[in-house]
Amino acid sequence: MTRNKLDKEARGVIQEQDDDDEQGATKNLQLLQQGIVDAQLSSSVCGAIGAFLGQLRKKHGAEISLAVRSSGTMEDQAGSSYAGQYDTILNVPPTLDAVGDAVKRCWASMWQPHILEYRRRMASDASELPAMAVVVQLQLDPACSGVAFSMNPMNGDVLEAVVESVHGLGEGVVCGEFSPDTYKVDWSRGVVSDRSIVPQPFKFAFITTKAEQEEDGDESKSPQEYIGKVDTTKEERARSSLTETQAVQVADAVIRVAVFYSHPQDVEWAITRDGRLHLLQTRPITAFQTSSVAIGNWDNMGFQRTSALSNEKTCIAYTRMIANALAEKKRRDKNDDAGDDDDDGGESKTTENDPPYLRWYSVFYGSSYVAREIYHAYYQYDSERWAGRTYDEVMSAYRGVWKPVIDAFDDAFHRSFIDRDVTQITDDELVSLFRKLWRAQGDMDVASFTSGSATEFFENEVVHWVRNLNRGRAGSANVDKPNPRFSVFDLVRALHEPAHNDAQLARLSIDSIAAAVARSKAAYEYFSGTQKPQTAAVPDDTVSALIEKHCRRFFNFSDNDEDIACVPLYQDPSTVISVITNLVRSTSRDELAQRDKRSLADIEAEYAKERQRYESELTRACNMFPNSDESRNTLSKWFMDRIKPSRTHDVVSFRLAVESLRESLIAKERLHSMYTKSLTTLRTIIVERMRRIDGKNAILGLHSVDVTAASLHGNQQSRTVENVWHLRCKLLERLFEPIADEDVPELRRRVIANATVSKMFRAFVPLPEVTSASPMRTPSWHVPTQSSGKPRKFVEHFGLGSSPGTATGAARVIHSLSESHLVRKGDVLVTTFTNASWTPVFSLISGVVLEQGGMLSHAAVLCRELRIPCVSQVSRAKQRIVSGSMVTIDGNRGQVQVKQ
Repeated sequence: MTRNKLDKEARGVIQEQDDDDEQGATKNLQLLQQGIVDAQLSSSVCGAIGAFLGQLRKKHGAEISLAVRSSGTMEDQAGSSYAGQYDTILNVPPTLDAVGDAVKRCWASMWQPHILEYRRRMASDASELPAMAVVVQLQLDPACSGVAFSMNPMNGDVLEAVVESVHGLGEGVVCGEFSPDTYKVDWSRGVVSDRSIVPQPFKFAFITTKAEQEEDGDESKSPQEYIGKVDTTKEERARSSLTETQAVQVADAVIRVAVFYSHPQDVEWAITRDGRLHLLQTRPITAFQTSSVAIGNWDNMGFQRTSALSNEKTCIAYTRMIANALAEKKRRDKNDDAGDDDDDGGESKTTENDPPYLRWYSVFYGSSYVAREIYHAYYQYDSERWAGRTYDEVMSAYRGVWKPVIDAFDDAFHRSFIDRDVTQITDDELVSLFRKLWRAQGDMDVASFTSGSATEFFENEVVHWVRNLNRGRAGSANVDKPNPRFSVFDLVRALHEPAHNDAQLARLSIDSIAAAVARSKAAYEYFSGTQKPQTAAVPDDTVSALIEKHCRRFFNFSDNDEDIACVPLYQDPSTVISVITNLVRSTSRDELAQRDKRSLADIEAEYAKERQRYESELTRACNMFPNSDESRNTLSKWFMDRIKPSRTHDVVSFRLAVESLRESLIAKERLHSMYTKSLTTLRTIIVERMRRIDGKNAILGLHSVDVTAASLHGNQQSRTVENVWHLRCKLLERLFEPIADEDVPELRRRVIANATVSKMFRAFVPLPEVTSASPMRTPSWHVPTQSSGKPRKFVEHFGLGSSPGTATGAARVIHSLSESHLVRKGDVLVTTFTNASWTPVFSLISGVVLEQGGMLSHAAVLCRELRIPCVSQVSRAKQRIVSGSMVTIDGNRGQVQVKQ
């Protein structure tokens, strides 16, 4: 473009389109396209084409034809495919002039009006000139060809590949003049589940004879363009274009492509007359629909589990909580209608017709989703049941769910279990332990969500009181200061018990390891060296013992401690090693040696100060309330109207709300710790069970199997993937029952199918929500630009300020804790959420940006304790913020500025 001075014309055309000068843009587009076609190719391009053609003729002979097709820089992306937008020139002779002309025509096709409009609609940066590589490949003369999808894009079925086929060239699939043959293939079973065969009156083929060219009737075509309609033979009209065996072969190949790219694929294919399958092109599927039987909208709740099993467990916990709530509502409604004496309704009778759990969650595109109805149902129920209740009654109801679970938990059992040799446990004991812990996990799930609901409820109540006290300044005559405003941060800062929190203890442990490294010459040189350290090779017994002690003490920590598929810390200490390495390489040795000077007593003293500040703020807030009936009348009507009428308007209620929030937070932390410890024990039991099953039924491959489509119907084995974590809950429960030999093939099929689906969606960004009403498009992010086309100096994102203060540093986008080795001192951590396992990383960072969470989430609490600013609820932060870019965050305003 630059060589032929066409780049200025191109920018002018783009500007005309931005100015909505349709007539001028269309005329200039035509001139620009003609200019590209008439332009001279550079000698280097001509030389490269000539050398390539020489190699082709030498290998395949002179009697070949070529296909020249586009490969644009913005083509075939996850958010925009540009399918069919650019020109493809077929049947091109292997000469320099013919190929050169075809290449220029491909380039010229970038400047068609419909393509520029498509770019604008797909939110592409219109100020950037498009670019295109052109692919020159051998032209096939196929017996049949078509397209195939690795999943059914019309109903979201990930186990059903869709293959469309026509006789001859693939143009017949897109021409729209007749319907192609369609095959729905259950690729996990290797069978065609449904097909639609339609007689095809003609096909597209190369026109080679003079009579055929005259019959086509288009004299404007150049020789290489003679591709036209040819009547199908009687034999072709009587049969399908593809056999079922070939349809399964195509589907199998497409699944392998989807697994390779970790994203559902739309593949063009052809089968030549010798029966060989050729894959011509692949692109991500860009539009999806949910099943027609799906009800309403579905939300993925931001689930970040790596395994299907953990996703499903979380969904079942949600739905169980909702089902219990609706059952209780029905029971109470029935009792209200029947009178106080009619109390024989019982949950068993009122829940008989309740929808099963499966109605409340489903799996779309490899991710679990919860039906949006649960929000409406649960929140409606929650608001109804607390209406008119006192805080004591509300807290008593919540406490009644989580207290029995906390009381029944045996921490010593789980700590001692990791030291047991599980291979010596009998099968009967292993099954008994699984069933016990599996039930307990369900109870903990519900209790955890209940404590979360209580936290959210009382947090809203406290924030409501605080805002209205600040705005209304009720009873200001009783307060010494003329403007008695106070900080929500200061009020909630000391609500936790950090001295008894695993996160605080983990920080102390990491500090002691770092100090020990600094005092050991061999260990310090080892961690500060250029090689990647490993636990087994640490050249200091004291440091090795401290690392082992840390991993045993916090055995339940993992990359995602709520995901059963993640290897726990006591089995994989790589995260601790990475953090220690980064600390050593970014901190002076003297500073490292002082890190263990801080003790638990120091933390408790710091907490006591925070508690004093909290008590001070709470007292100041309470002083804003009138202390007599007479002074109560001084409350402004503005303030009275904004306090919930269901609550009493006195200082006792306010203090009770704050203390209830504190209790629910502590319960939430305890339940989370209990849940993860129980999950680690359960994981150990399941892994051992799968090892024993694999020993007896090696073909089942539960412990690990190579996840490729080629292994679906074979016996290829690999020790890289633990497929048990891709099972569904019901199937996992079944595996703790006796397995008959005849059940093994079906179990194996389901294991490999689930594992393959998981791999097929590794690079897929789950849609925030899906609906059965319309197709959903995968998101496509771009940098906002000013009208001048010049990029802005920074881009602002907003969320919820969760820890006060400001910080500037390099953004470090982390998708999981396994990437913690990338974090450097002073970085601003950008991730989805954190848990207690992330605590060591906080020793390095200067700020945190989260996609999820709130003011009382783990990250927010820890950030406030460490005086690190935090902004949570920044939508799609990991996609919008690039690692290495300079970021300034304001934890007070909830603002994130990214320098461009």
